Amino acid sequence: MNTLAKINENILKTMTNDGVSNVIKPLTKEIQLFDCFVSGTYNIKKRIVKKVKVNDKLTLKKEPDYPFDEHAIMVLNDKNEKIGNLQYRFSGIVTNLINAGKVVFAKVNSTSPMEIDDEDEIMVIKIDVYLVDF
Repeated sequence: MNTLAKINENILKTMTNDGVSNVIKPLTKEIQLFDCFVSGTYNIKKRIVKKVKVNDKLTLKKEPDYPFDEHAIMVLNDKNEKIGNLQYRFSGIVTNLINAGKVVFAKVNSTSPMEIDDEDEIMVIKIDVYLVDF
């Protein structure tokens, strides 16, 4: 069996056993586009926001019915719970990428509580936004 046939056989075996994503994964690059803060965390249940940790991978999803931004992008944790929205100035960019079929996600860069008044605080979440390039 020649080398190319052996490679093809291994790829086919991997696809059959582990799925296509394990074949494609080595061929992808994560390109950091920008960093920003998650907005609207004060509107989310504190128990959800407080679970967010540095390096958590977050899902970015269009939110077409959001009243304040026609290109709104919600930020979801690994349990698919909303933790806030992408900042307004970046939502159009990410919406265009998603509409073009691109894969975009975020990773938590930092978290820190910020006191609003003597009785309340919000969690400030900074994220890095990535494009997955195939």
